[in-house]
Amino acid sequence: MEVSYTKSKDNSKVVIDVMLTNNSQRPAFFINLGLKDPANKTIFPAFWDDNYISLLPGDGRTIRCVFSDNLTIHKDLSLTVGGWNVKEQVFKITL
Repeated sequence: MEVSYTKSKDNSKVVIDVMLTNNSQRPAFFINLGLKDPANKTIFPAFWDDNYISLLPGDGRTIRCVFSDNLTIHKDLSLTVGGWNVKEQVFKITL
């Protein structure tokens, strides 16, 4: 699974766009995305366009996450991407 992301601010909101591409030869099932703080606690509320998606080989998709910038006292977050048959990847995001 190939993962990249962009981040931006819109007034008091943080927007993270996650681009996913299934570069394997098999379908990727139930891909789940999450945001965690430095204590490994999930950021709530974070509004995702979609979650638990599946991608066929060669398919790609962009998923957007929006949350209030006052939710985190820390400026370092972790983006997690994993799935039923997709090894979890963790990306450090600095706001």
